[in-house]
Amino acid sequence: MAELLDDLPSLEARARELGARHRGYGVEAIHHRVSRTALVDTFAEVLGEGFGPEEQAAWTRAASLISELMQAT
Repeated sequence: MAELLDDLPSLEARARELGARHRGYGVEAIHHRVSRTALVDTFAEVLGEGFGPEEQAAWTRAASLISELMQAT
């Protein structure tokens, strides 16, 4: 979904569809928070020094946006 960050209308539509499916699986707001943290932490672990504060902030913002769109109805 990150490839859609430059196309916000498509990102919003795709995230809402994905969010609706996830709600059907029982995903709740806390699960989104945990997954955002896990995603950013994984990037930090795998990329090491190549994942500095700027990259962390950018990916946190991107993951937060996607998560918020997924939870919007």
